[in-house]
Amino acid sequence: MVGNVRFMREKLDYTKWQQERFADTSSEKFLKKAVEYAKKNPFKKKERQPPS
Repeated sequence: MVGNVRFMREKLDYTKWQQERFADTSSEKFLKKAVEYAKKNPFKKKERQPPS
């Protein structure tokens, strides 16, 4: 648990994390997974609320 807390407090380099996470993934496999995810989780634009 202590390691998790320390990790959460450290500044995350998101670009480096992505590079390490997907280093062993081919572009074809990445694209396939991205398309599958997009189909299951379509983007829904939030409706703007008028100012109150």
